[in-house]
Amino acid sequence: MKSLRVNSIRGLGSLAILLLWSVASQAGGISHIVVFGDSLSDNGNMLAQTGGLFPTTPIYWNGRMTNGMVWNETLAIDIGAALTNFAVVGAQTGTSNAWDGQLPGSPFGGLQNQIAAYTSGTVDPTAVHFIAAGSNNFLSIPSDPAAAITQGVTDITTAVATLKANGAAHVRIINLPDLGLTPRLISAGLTTAGTGLSNAFNDALAGSLASAGFGDVAIFDTAAVMREIVANPAGFGLTNVTDACIDPFDPAAPGSCITDWTLDADEFMFWDDVHPTRAVHGVLADEIRASLIPIPASAWLFVSALLLLGRVRQRAA
Repeated sequence: MKSLRVNSIRGLGSLAILLLWSVASQAGGISHIVVFGDSLSDNGNMLAQTGGLFPTTPIYWNGRMTNGMVWNETLAIDIGAALTNFAVVGAQTGTSNAWDGQLPGSPFGGLQNQIAAYTSGTVDPTAVHFIAAGSNNFLSIPSDPAAAITQGVTDITTAVATLKANGAAHVRIINLPDLGLTPRLISAGLTTAGTGLSNAFNDALAGSLASAGFGDVAIFDTAAVMREIVANPAGFGLTNVTDACIDPFDPAAPGSCITDWTLDADEFMFWDDVHPTRAVHGVLADEIRASLIPIPASAWLFVSALLLLGRVRQRAA
């Protein structure tokens, strides 16, 4: 009789886990993700526009500015959603692109061009729309940071307004990463300046969206996630959070993850001097999913009741 009761308790635990998984997978009802942004989100658009010239393999994987899938691809697969991606490497928040005039196929345009291309067609009112832009506005510390921040924030707020005006009910913002943590700014001795710039931009963006009446637009705090990783690398399976895995200008140099078989790219935070590895993209996807599809309180109450019932039966045994 005791073994039967133990099996029943185990069965309740398994049932609770299955219920949580089922509720989590259905909570958002998300079937379509639409993404706008830059190299942190581009899954091959720049490669296509340049006729396969950039970003090149084996430095970058299939047109991604990293060594594997980017966050939105992993997220879409994880939740079983279709993915429409307008993000382009080099895109700034306006209509400019850092690579305009430097590669065949330009101009490549910025965030506003991506929004215009999407809203000129059919806007899916049920899709979750992600905007992840701003980093390319700060390829160097601007001489007038306040003006640069104001312009970027205004551009993103305008993009949100345009999407909503065209029927996009669900908009999410991926804010600016902590630029001060990138190998590029670390090596330049600009960690403090980069972090301060990111903080100022993210604070201004949150304020702008609130002032514009977009309180329903959730902001995913990329900078905070980066800081969590740096504070506890081992907790994320990483060993190196300060160095680039490759030098994009000399990928075959000694010490590169491409040429040195003793290096494990999945233990690095950064693939090159500014872009995260596929491992970190995976972390971002997990964190975004956790904030995107919360477990409803009612589900937690029901599962808690099941587990409490199991404990009562265990005592009775």
